[in-house]
This record gives sequence, structure tokens and C-alpha cells, in this order.
Amino acid sequence: MASSLTEFFSPDIMTKRLQAWEKHYPWVDPKVQEYFRSRVPRAREDSGEALAFVMEHATTREMQDKCLDAFITKCNVLWCLLDAVTVGYP
Repeated sequence: MASSLTEFFSPDIMTKRLQAWEKHYPWVDPKVQEYFRSRVPRAREDSGEALAFVMEHATTREMQDKCLDAFITKCNVLWCLLDAVTVGYP
């Protein structure tokens, strides 16, 4: 659950990316982007639910550390994916 806290930051990022796609790739069918459009409001909900869950259940330092570790691990995975794409498409 704590790893989904990354969703807290994604709505604004996804909105900017969608705007960039529309500007730089006008030939792409808008239906292709529908998944990402639907994720903007859902990410806000998901992150709110995750934050509420973590705040309610991570009541000890040990649990808080585990939540932070999950969050950091997810961020590292996302960075690795970005690195892989960057290396694969220089």
C-alpha cells in the first residue's frame, strides 16, 4: 500500500505529459491516451486512500520505516524503468 504513495505525485505529471502528447504527437488517436486520462483522477483517489491507510496503520516506528522502504523501492523501480528506456532509445 505504501508503495502506491508515488501516485500522490503522478496526476500533475500525467496531465503535463498528456498536454505534451497532444502538442507534439497530434496524429496519435486520443483513444490511445484514454488510459492515462482516466488515471489522473484515479491516481488522486488512490493516493488519498493509500495515505489514509498508512497514517492509520503505520503506528509504530518499525511500520513507518517499512512504509518508507516500500515507497523508496517503488521510486527506485520507476527510475530503473526510466533508465532502461533512456538507454534503449538514446
